[in-house]
This record gives sequence, structure tokens and C-alpha cells, in this order.
Amino acid sequence: MMNKVVVRFRDGRLLKGTLVNFRQGNDTVNVADARTGMVHVFRLNECKALFFVRDFHGEPTHRELKDFEHNLGYGRKTVVRFEDDEELWGYTQGFDKNRPGFFLFPVDPNSNNQRIYVVHAATKEVRFVLRPGATNNEGTATEAVTRQAIAR
Repeated sequence: MMNKVVVRFRDGRLLKGTLVNFRQGNDTVNVADARTGMVHVFRLNECKALFFVRDFHGEPTHRELKDFEHNLGYGRKTVVRFEDDEELWGYTQGFDKNRPGFFLFPVDPNSNNQRIYVVHAATKEVRFVLRPGATNNEGTATEAVTRQAIAR
């Protein structure tokens, strides 16, 4: 089975294609362009994230759900904020700040994204929601892992 991916680069570029070679921990990714079939090889730290998608068109009018309260996903409830301030909500089962990135499973069951490989270098902050109903100054109990903490 071919994995359809949309690669979003840190500089704003976008590549739609199928994954040829990718392993967590590797520095490079190989993606075959969906239009041309040409295989592109690039360094993982050039990427913001790899979006494993159902289809390349998605639903342009769909607004992603950002609410853990009504979803029973598996893993740590996670909110990712990227350098460009885009925010993704989902669940992760294998966060390790010593790896180049981690998989995030969207909180929205109707998302076109099946899973997302988030590249640490492109994040501003990764927050874990600790328990439902708990509050702090922001309204939810969280454990934050900032980019500076990841770099250490």
C-alpha cells in the first residue's frame, strides 16, 4: 500500500506524493511526486511535517476539530504549535524529544489527515494536556515542551 503524503516544508513549499522511503530516526525522506513520479530526496529538518492523507484534495471547507472533550483517541493528548503559529491537536504514543520528530494522530475523526509526522525542529511548542477538568491560568492543565527544551 502506498502512503499518500503532503510534505509541508519550513520555507512554505508543498509537495504531494507517495512515500518511497521513510523511517523514524533517519535524516532523509524520499517522496515520489504525485504529478511527475519523480523521486525527491530531502533532509527531514527542511520539513515542517509529513501529512499522511486520505486523498490529495481533502475538503477545503472542513474546519479541523480542536477539542479533546468529545473524542476518545488513544495516547497523550497533544497540542503542537509550529514556528508559523499553526496549531495541530491530536494524540501521540511515541513522543521522544531526542528523536527528530513524532507521530500525531488528529483529534478530528473527519480529518483528511490519517496521521502526521511532526518534525521537532519546526515546532515552537508541544503541549500535553494532563487531565480533563484541571485548570491553570490558561484554562487547562498542560505540560509544555518548548523548542529550547527539545534542543537540549
